[in-house]
Amino acid sequence: MRITRTKILVYKTTGHSPNNTTDNSIVQLNDRHPDIHSKIMTKEIIKHYFHNDSARRRVFLSFLRKGFIGLLLYSDKEWIGYGWMSTLEHNHPPHFPKYIVPERGFWIFYCHTLEKYRGQGLYKRVLTELKQIASLTSQNPELYIDTDEDNRISQKGILATGFELIGTVGSRYFILFDTWLHLKSKWGESN
Repeated sequence: MRITRTKILVYKTTGHSPNNTTDNSIVQLNDRHPDIHSKIMTKEIIKHYFHNDSARRRVFLSFLRKGFIGLLLYSDKEWIGYGWMSTLEHNHPPHFPKYIVPERGFWIFYCHTLEKYRGQGLYKRVLTELKQIASLTSQNPELYIDTDEDNRISQKGILATGFELIGTVGSRYFILFDTWLHLKSKWGESN
C-alpha cells in the first residue's frame, strides 16, 4: 500500500483542418500500409480480436457500455493498434475525475500499438482517424488527449497530428493490491 503521484501532459486541437489536411493525412498513412485496415469497435469485433486477452476484452466492453468510441487497426491475422475516444454525451475519460475534464469536447485515451508495428506512423493514423470521426459528429469539435510526461514518443505523434500542449494535470493515487484509487487531481501550467 502506497501513495503515488503522476504528471500528465494535456493537449488540445479542433477537428477543423484547413485544406482537408486530415483527409490527406489519412490517405497518405493508408497508402503506406495498404494491408492494415481500421474499424470502429463493436462487441463482435472486440470478442473476435481479443478472444485470448480477457483483460483488454473486459476493459473494452466496459468502454462500449460507457458510450466511448474505439478504433481498431488490424490486418488479416491480428490487431495492430487501437485508440479510444469519449464523446460529447460521455466526455469523461475513465482516468480523470469529472471536475478535470472540460464541459464540452472529445477526449482521446487508451491508445496502444503492438511493439513490432511501432515507428511506422500507425499511432498518428489512429489519432487522425479519431479526429475525423469527431468531425463527422460535430462541426469543429474540440479534441483533447493526454500522455505521461516521460512518454516522448507519444508526445511527438500528438504534436505531429495538430495538437498543442495546453497544460498539465497532477494526480495523487492510493495504490492497494495493484488497484489505483484516485485521491486528487489538479490542473497545472504548461512550460
